[in-house]
Order: sequence, then structure tokens, then C-alpha cells
Amino acid sequence: MSYPECNWLKTAIEPTVVVQFLGFLVAYAAGSSRQWKTSAHVGTLVIAVLAYVATHVMLSNC
Repeated sequence: MSYPECNWLKTAIEPTVVVQFLGFLVAYAAGSSRQWKTSAHVGTLVIAVLAYVATHVMLSNC
């Protein structure tokens, strides 16, 4: 497949990836205990995943 033929696939996959990562974050946060150390780890993970998603979206628009 050439690139123009794959454009619909890219359009379908990007929101799916974002929703999947957000679902993982919510599940991880719900399953973790509420101690300060664990909350810090969850916050760090959330920031890292959101940075990855933002980078992915910005680079896919190139």
C-alpha cells in the first residue's frame, strides 16, 4: 500500500492508541494504593504517557 491509501488507517489508529493509553493509566491509578510514594509513581507515569502521546501526535502530522 502506498501512503495515500494508508491515510484512513492512520486516522483510525491514532485515537485508538490515545484511548488505550488513557485506559491503562486509569486502570493503573485505580489499582494502586493511595500512599504518597505510589501516588508519585502514578503521577510520573501519567506525565510520561501524556508526553509520549503528544510527541506521537505531533510527529504523525509531519
